[in-house]
Amino acid sequence: MTSALFAAFQLPYLHFTAICTCYVLLCIYFVIKRLSPYMSELKRKWNPPAPYDPRLLGFYRRAVWFWVVLMIPALVLLAFAVYLTQYQWLGPKVELVVDVTIKHGALMLKMPEGDERTFPAHGQQQAAVGIIMQFPQWMRFLGLGTYHQLVTFHSPDESEYRYKKPPPEYIRSLADGFFTFLYENQSWIFIQARYTESPYFTGSGHKIFVTHSGYIVE
Repeated sequence: MTSALFAAFQLPYLHFTAICTCYVLLCIYFVIKRLSPYMSELKRKWNPPAPYDPRLLGFYRRAVWFWVVLMIPALVLLAFAVYLTQYQWLGPKVELVVDVTIKHGALMLKMPEGDERTFPAHGQQQAAVGIIMQFPQWMRFLGLGTYHQLVTFHSPDESEYRYKKPPPEYIRSLADGFFTFLYENQSWIFIQARYTESPYFTGSGHKIFVTHSGYIVE
C-alpha cells in the first residue's frame, strides 16, 4: 500500500493524483473553517445564559455536513488514483512491457523497472494475456488516459477467447472486481475495459510491447 501511494505521486500518475489531493485538501479546509464557528455556537448553547443564534448554529451545522459529504467522493477518487498505479500507463508511443524467455518449462520475465518474475509454461508456444482500461479523450485534462496490466500467459490449448470476447466470468478469474465491473457494464459506462492477447512466441530473447490496441512481440 505504501509503495502504491508513493507511485501515485510520481509521473505519469502524478497529474490525476494531484487533482484528487487538492480536492481532498479543499474539503478539509472548509470543514475546519466551518467547524470552528459551529463549535463556538454549540458551546454557547450548552452553557447558558451565554447568547447563541439558532439560525447561525443551523447554518454552520449544515455547512460542516455539506463539506463532509463532499469529502467522501474526494477520498474515493484519491483511492482510485492509488489503485491506478497497479496498471502500466500507456503513452502515445509503444511501451515495453517485459523481456521474456521460455526455458526449462518456465517463462522468465524481466520487467522494465528491473523486477523478475516466473510463470509456468504449459507448452512451447505462449501468448501474453492482459487487460486494458481506457478513459475517453475528454478526460485527458484530468490526467486519465489508457492503462494496461499483464495478467498471465496462455498456450494455444489454454486460450478459448483469442478470437471472441470472453464472458465476465472468465474476466473475473483474471482481474479485480473493479475492472470486472467495468467489463460487465460496457453498455452504459464510458470507460472501456478490454481483454487482449499477444501473438504466440517461443524460445528466448523476446520483448513484449503494448499499444492502445494490444500487445506486440518482437
